[in-house]
This record gives sequence, structure tokens and C-alpha cells, in this order.
Amino acid sequence: MHKFILIVGLVGWLMVNKGISQEKKTIDTDAYFRWKNVEQPTISDRGRVVVYHESLLRGNTRLIIHLTEKEKTLFFNRGKNGQIHPSEALITFKIVPDYDTIRNLKLAQIPEKKHPKDSLGIYCLSKDTVIKFPKVQSFKMAQESVSDVSPWVIIQHTDDFKTKSASAQQNPSKKSSTKKCWWRKSPTPVVSIKDKNPKSNGTVLTLFNGETYNATQVAGIKEFELNYFGTHVVYTACYKYADTIDSCHLYRYNLSSLKKEKIYAVKGEITQLAISRNADKISYLVTADTGSYKNYQLYWWSEKQGSAYLLVDTITQSFMPHQLVAKSARPSFSADGKQLFFGVGNKSIRPSKDTLTKDEKYSVDIWHWNDARIQPHQLHNLKKEEQGYERWMYNIDTKNIIRLTDTSLDEVKFPNRINPSYAVVSSQSNYYKELTYDTWYFDFYRVDLKTGVRKLIKEHYPGTQVYLSPAGRYCVYWEHADATWQVIDLHSDHIYPITQQIAESFQEKYHDTPDLPSAIGKVYWLSEDEFLLESQMNIWRIDTQKNVTNLTNNSQPEIHYSLLNFDRDSAYLSIDGLYLKSFNYRTKEEGVWQMLESGLQPIFVESKHVVQFDKAKHANCFIVRQSTVKQFPDVEVLDSTGKRMVVNLTNPQQENYNWATVELTSWKSYSGDSLSGLLYKPENYDATKEYPLLVYYYERYTDNMHRHYAPRPTASIIFATEYSSNGYLVFIPDIPYVIGKPAQSAYDAIMSGVDHILKDYPNVDSTRMGLQGQSWGGYQTAQLITMTTRFKCAMAGAPVSNMFSAYGGIRWGSGLSRSFQYEKGQSRIGKTIWEAPELYFENSPLFHLPKVQTPLLIMHNDKDGAVPWYQGIELYNGLRRLDKPVWLLNYNDDDHNLMKIANRIDLSIRMKSFFDYYLMDIPPPKWLIDGIPAMDKGKNHGY
Repeated sequence: MHKFILIVGLVGWLMVNKGISQEKKTIDTDAYFRWKNVEQPTISDRGRVVVYHESLLRGNTRLIIHLTEKEKTLFFNRGKNGQIHPSEALITFKIVPDYDTIRNLKLAQIPEKKHPKDSLGIYCLSKDTVIKFPKVQSFKMAQESVSDVSPWVIIQHTDDFKTKSASAQQNPSKKSSTKKCWWRKSPTPVVSIKDKNPKSNGTVLTLFNGETYNATQVAGIKEFELNYFGTHVVYTACYKYADTIDSCHLYRYNLSSLKKEKIYAVKGEITQLAISRNADKISYLVTADTGSYKNYQLYWWSEKQGSAYLLVDTITQSFMPHQLVAKSARPSFSADGKQLFFGVGNKSIRPSKDTLTKDEKYSVDIWHWNDARIQPHQLHNLKKEEQGYERWMYNIDTKNIIRLTDTSLDEVKFPNRINPSYAVVSSQSNYYKELTYDTWYFDFYRVDLKTGVRKLIKEHYPGTQVYLSPAGRYCVYWEHADATWQVIDLHSDHIYPITQQIAESFQEKYHDTPDLPSAIGKVYWLSEDEFLLESQMNIWRIDTQKNVTNLTNNSQPEIHYSLLNFDRDSAYLSIDGLYLKSFNYRTKEEGVWQMLESGLQPIFVESKHVVQFDKAKHANCFIVRQSTVKQFPDVEVLDSTGKRMVVNLTNPQQENYNWATVELTSWKSYSGDSLSGLLYKPENYDATKEYPLLVYYYERYTDNMHRHYAPRPTASIIFATEYSSNGYLVFIPDIPYVIGKPAQSAYDAIMSGVDHILKDYPNVDSTRMGLQGQSWGGYQTAQLITMTTRFKCAMAGAPVSNMFSAYGGIRWGSGLSRSFQYEKGQSRIGKTIWEAPELYFENSPLFHLPKVQTPLLIMHNDKDGAVPWYQGIELYNGLRRLDKPVWLLNYNDDDHNLMKIANRIDLSIRMKSFFDYYLMDIPPPKWLIDGIPAMDKGKNHGY
């Protein structure tokens, strides 16, 4: 009996201790540094290679190369930014110095120029070998593979690089060994110079052949370019003569024959090289000026002509007297090499000799009421406008020079085809004043790239949903007034609706602002007179004769299909093998489908978020990344047989943490509307235990139900996974808005949702509830605590507190007046302050602060480019004056959402301790009770 009791007791002790040992961790600040992120996943053109890298918040990166046919995965520490050669023979990647080494050098205040530099790694698949190149400044590879051309990598080293052999080593996953890398010097001098001892005035260029391992090194290089197919390199080699004037030579190097030819030479500077896809044309800028203020001329060379031409002489009459070719704009050729695009700017003028001292000069901005754009907006674009950069084009066949844009702020778009005949230019210049308070209007023009003739397509158009057919015959645009797509026949100028006969809506699904509604998708051209459009339910095939075909035949209003376009180099989308993505608004399922002759076939449809779905260019092989609240979006490979495999588990340590679960919940608002929200609970949720409730919101959030949020320091908001892990329930309601009533709309949605949660979850402690929101959510937080006292604490990031002063304020990030935000945008008032001052009063927290009984933590930073930080100051000063508990965090020189990692970590700590004190009864930190005096700033954290 005693033996039995002893055994039972021992088993019980083991079970208890096993349970204790398996108790999961909660997400804390240490977890921020353990989690890895996946960056830049790429699949090769034929689907044989997948490459990406993992990064840590603080620590070394790791490059991952996966060979799909061999199902083999390679790892390279300190590797990042992997690129796959189109031939799939080479993978290049950056090798960065050890994180701790650099950190220690910074702590020792060693100058950055003495820090170790990045290297370039090249993994050669056939040899399973990595070759390293030190002190790399830049490098280029072909963008498209040519069967009879070796895979080359062209590498430019920094100016302190000394010519030497690079090191080669086997893949570190194998036994370490070293291979000899055979180097070949250039067989003849790259630059023929008469001066006996010219001094090199440039860097070293290494031409590495990934097939033979040979590498040619050329010294004195300033700039280089590689053509699209990787057959030729153009470069400038610069030397300094005894007279100290740079001699600059331009060469074209044939990578197949390993021969070079001189294109041009000048005592001066050759810069901004451009090479056509077939390498038969080269363009560049030249100046013989030796001073600080240089003016440039545009040259071009063609293999057919066999010589270089100065284009400036042929087009000078096209310029205004103050204009010349702009150095800031690199020339470029069209895909077929028949058009040369370049920039035109203001001439560089040497300023007159300064006759005033610094303290004798005034500095003033004059704001004039007739200015088309207010001064901050002008100053925001000052550098660009000082250059006077306009887009121009030279038609090589017709020899016509065409001015595409009139100002530096105009935009030009080209149909995606080999030889564009037309371009679309959008100009806002006639509507600068309106954009400060109204919709952004544009004039759209079609420009003939042969003649330069302009044709106005749409005038005073609200938005940018205007699409020109690739050959320029038709224009399809969204008509906001009646929410239909319209077609313009640009030959006859006839305009007619194209979707009017379709019963379904083509308008964006959620529209509740005073602005005009946009279309849900864009135009995809199948041919010159046929295209695809997305409605809220289906994909439609439509031609310019009004023939309509429903490709998806979907009758479920909760499902939306969108197009996936993998063939971005083609002018027209192919209907064969078309891929679509689906989203179910009711269940939040997402899927990928393929359009076959037999109809729409699912590849997968799951209760997951599709983070990435990319197709190999020339194979039915895919990268798939999906997520749920619990599933990190690891990289998976899907082959043509339907087989899927995970390349590598990025964060296996997640199994050791108490995570979150999420459920979709629905209720009726106070006005009777059907609403939805998300409720996050701890993985170890216990229905018999009481929980505090945190409420977060912005506008609508439920479509993000399957998003994964890895532990990381916050830029401004709470993360539901972290707070749920630490014993909170987090509720995120969707908020629909009534124009003119944003505060009441938020109140109705949030408070009715909270009532619903308290009813369904009686174990939620209604005395321990908190609010958190940032920006628009920060405004709603500040307003909500003036309308209810049910919350024990609240945090508002970058809140608008006074809609009167905010209306007349500036968005410093763009230089625009904030009035459009209230009349047409997110603030949803829909009227000016003079038309409806009562609405601005009603929706401004500042005027209702005496009602506040909720302690408020504010974050508002002095370099906020979206909401002026004086809005947070007004809120803080008002509550302080009324003796209400309030704190203001101002992260110096940081933005609307925090950009600096150290600031993000600090905010995460302070915001969590704020909520823990009020909602978890955890002792408060010193900063929360006593503050931190200015003299202790940076010395005493007060955590």
C-alpha cells in the first residue's frame, strides 16, 4: 500500500513538474530580438531556384538558397539581398560585416570609413562554390538570359580596392575547402594614353564569368552599364594628365569576344550612361566644364551609324533659353531601342560673388493669396523644381524631338510594350489650388511619340483611373458620377459607357467618405480593343463594341476575384492560364485560381491570408506564402504536380510561446446595422478566469483576420498577439461612418461592440477596459473618452484634438493644407468650417475635455509629417489645465509612426507598462508616477 502511494505520488510529482517545465513563455521585449523576418523571396525564371534572406531586429542576416529539383537548401550567414541570374547558373548576394563587430566599433567611436565593408558573394550552382569579392560598390547582371552567352557579373569596387584575387570556397554546409580562382588581366590596355604616367581617377571593374571562373579587371572606371541581355558592358575610364584635366574615355566591351571599342573621348566628364537592350545604341551626357557649375550635352551612338552624335545641336531650338539637358535624369532607351528618353532642366548658373555676410542676409517666405500652391508645398518640391526637370524624347527613326511633360511635377506613363506609339501625360498644374481642399484633379493627354502631337483625353478628372490602350486607339476611364467605366474612341472622340448594362457594382466595396468613389480594380488589356475589368463579384471580358463575357460566373456576393498579372513585360495580358485571387468577405478565406478552358479551377482556397503568390517566368512553379494568426508566412514552393514543401521553418521557437487565437464576431449597432469585429484571446484562455479588455480600432480591420503579427517593437499601436500572450483580450471592431458624424459613428460601433463582447464573455472584467488608437484611431480615442467614462485608461497616438486649428494646419510631410482632410477625406466632415462650424465643434475632443475621467497617454512626435504635433500639445495642455491624468511622449526628430528602432522599443515598454498598471494591477514604473525631469533625459529611463 505504501509502495502504491509512493508510486502514485511520484507520478503526480512528475506530471506536475512536466506541466511546469512545459509552461509557455509570454511575448516580451526579449522576443523582439529572437524573431526572424523573411525578406525578398524570389523564384528563378525556370523555377529551379528560390532565394531569400532572414533578418533579425538586431543581429546577423542569413541567406537561404533552395534548389527545387534537388530539394536541397543552403544557408549562408551574413548573406542578404540575393539575386538569381536569369540562366540560373549564379546567385549573387551581399555579405555584410558581423553585427557585433560593427556595434563594438561604434561604441569605440571608430570612424565609419574604418569599418569593415560589405562583400559580394557569388554562388555558382554547377560547382557548388561561393566566390567572394571585397569592397564592392555596385554590380549588375543580365535581366534576360541568352543561350549562347555566358553568365556574367560586372562588379565595381570602391576606390580603395587593390587589384587582387578573390577567394573561392565550397558551400559552408559542406567541408570547408579553398579553390583557386583563375584571373585574367585585360589583354590590352583598356585606355590608350600618350602621357607617360597618367594617374588613375576611378575605381576597379571586375568582369566575372560564371561559366569559366575567369575574371578581367579594368582600372580607372567611373561608371558602367550592362545591357538587358548581358552581352555588352559600357564604361567610362578616367585618367588625370599632368595638366590636371580629367581625360574620360567611353568604351563598349563585348563579353563574348572579350574585345573593346572606343566610343568617345573628351577632356572633361562623361556620365549617366544608357545602353539599349541589344547593346547597339548608347547614350550619355558630356561636359567639358571644369568648374563646380557644369552644363551637360546629350550624345548618342549607334552601331549602325558607327559614330557618336551630339543631339543638343539638333534640338537647341526646342529649348527655352534657360534650358539644357538635365544631369539629374539618366537617359533610357525604349525596349526596342527606337526611342531615347531624357530629362531637360535649367542651365547651371554660377552665382555672383557674395557681397554680404551671413548676418546681413534676410530669409523670408512670402505667402501670397494668389499663389497656386502654398509656400510649404512649393518648398517641399523646391529641389525638383529648381532643376526644372521635364521629360523629353528623341525618336530615332523620325529624328523628332518630343516634349512629353510641361513641368517637373507632371507624370508620364507608357503602355507596357516593346515599341510604344503613345504615352499618357497627367498634369495637375491647372488645379494646384483645388488640391488643398478638394479632390485631386488632373488633365490627361495622349502624346504621339512619332510626331509629338498632344490630344486631351480627360479634363479636370478626379483621380488617376485613366487607361490608354497599348496602341493608343482607345482610352478607358472610370466615371465617378455614375460609377461606370467609359470608353473614348480617340479617332472619333466618341464616348460611351461600357459597364452600364452589367447589374453588378464596379465601385470600391467600402466607401464612406465625402470624396467620389473609385473603381474596385483597373484595366487589363487583352488586345487593342479588348480588356478585363473587376467588379465586386466577377471578372469581365469586355470589348470596345460592348460585348461582355462573365469569366468567373460568381453568384456569391461575399466573394471577390482579383487578377494576378505575372507577365509584366507584355503589352497584353494572355487569357490562357490566367491566375486569379479570391477573397471571401464573410469567412475571410483566400484562394488562388487558374482560368482554364474548362473553367475556373482552384489551386487552393483556405482560411489563410495569401501573403505572396509568385510564378516562375517560364515554368509552372510558384512561391507561396500564407499566414494565419498562428502560422508565420514561411516560404513554400509549389511545383507543377501540386506538390508543396516548406523551404525552412523561420521561427520554430514560436511553439514555446503562449500565442493568440482569433475569432470573427458579429452584432447589431445601436442604430441596427450589422457589424463585425475580431476578438483575440490567449492561447491558454480559461473561461473561468477574469480578463481585462483592450479595444483597438482604425476603420475596418476584419479582412485582416488571418494576418500574422510576429513579435516586434511597435511604431505606434498595440499588437493583439503580444497583448493576448500576456493575458489580455483584444477587441478590434469595424467602424462604418456617417458623413459629418465621425465621432458618433465611432462611438456607436465601438460601444455596441464592447457591449456585445461583455454579453458573450461574462468573464471579461468591465472595470478593466482600455482603448488604444493611432492617427485616425488616436483621434477616435481622444474623442471617445469625452463621450464615455467606461474605460479605465486610454492611449492616443498622433491625435487630432481641435478640428478648427487642424483644418487650417499643414501636413508637413507633403506641404499641403490639411483642409482637404476634412472636406473630402478621412475626417469625413464634408463641409468647410464656415458652412458647418457646429460639426467641427461636435467632433473636436478639445471642446469636451471637462467630461473626461479616463487617464490618457498621448504620443505625438515633433517631426510628425501627417498630423501637426501641436494637436497633441493642445490635448495635453487642455487635460493638464483641468487636472486630468495625462502624459505626452514626444520622440525627438521622429515621425508620425516611429521610424527609429530604439524609440519603438521604448514606446513598447512604456505603453505596455501603462496598460499593465491600470488593467493588470501591476506596480507602476517611476516615469508614470513621477515623470522624468528634463535634466535626467537619457540618463534615467524610469522603467
